[in-house]
Amino acid sequence: MKQFLKWIMLLILFAFIITSCPEPNGTSNQEPNDTSHTHDWSKWSQTTAPTCTNAGVETRICSLDSSHKETRTDQNAPAIGHNFGTWIVTKEATKTIEGEETRACTRKDCVETQTNTIPVNIDSGLPPIFRTGD
Repeated sequence: MKQFLKWIMLLILFAFIITSCPEPNGTSNQEPNDTSHTHDWSKWSQTTAPTCTNAGVETRICSLDSSHKETRTDQNAPAIGHNFGTWIVTKEATKTIEGEETRACTRKDCVETQTNTIPVNIDSGLPPIFRTGD
């Protein structure tokens, strides 16, 4: 009987070691509290496209239980950066007040803008013959 119990204990220990071994990429092959099965992961697929400031995200799903998912940053889809349009004068400079120009990122769903100050224009309102920049 003792011999039988030793074998059972060894078998349980062996089963625990096999099911808790990490996968080649270093992640556990099970959810922390899930002992119902060993995951059969799908291939990684991009689930979120990269944006101006964030890399894409990829996900893989267990074929045995689709509620078990893993996500990670997609190394092949880094953030794409802003694509700013042309500068638009939003406030003209005068002889005494600075002006302002603005440009916006043209990518979909991006609201990033840049603003520059236009220096005071001492020639504003003067006839062309008296302007210093002409």
